[in-house]
Amino acid sequence: MNDTLFLSIAIPFGLLIVFPAFGLALAAFGGWRVLARHYATSEPFCGKRFRFRSAQFGPVGYGSCVMLAANADGIYLAVLFPFRIGHPPLLIPWQDVSCSKAHSFIVSRAELRFAQAPEVSIVISQGLADSLLAARD
Repeated sequence: MNDTLFLSIAIPFGLLIVFPAFGLALAAFGGWRVLARHYATSEPFCGKRFRFRSAQFGPVGYGSCVMLAANADGIYLAVLFPFRIGHPPLLIPWQDVSCSKAHSFIVSRAELRFAQAPEVSIVISQGLADSLLAARD
């Protein structure tokens, strides 16, 4: 098989099969899928947005590809378009959110936990957590 034919098969295969499978796997391992069972939303969100942020969902790190937002209703989370497969937008009501300090040696971090999915945690910077809380009011 020549290289051109191989690439003409491999690239579409990678884009159509491997990339979506990778997104689904990340959602499952990190806990996004569990959160989506309880908090998925299709409604447009109005509130203070914090784009291109990093978050740690269990063992899965999302580097600069998460948008978090907040208003009086709750915290909204979404993943940037290319990575959205398996990651529906979430709207988590404030009454379901608990926040505590996460253990970190260098940077202040906050750990978010959720009433409907207590096995899932999200770790974000303390500054971002403070901004989300401020946007709630």
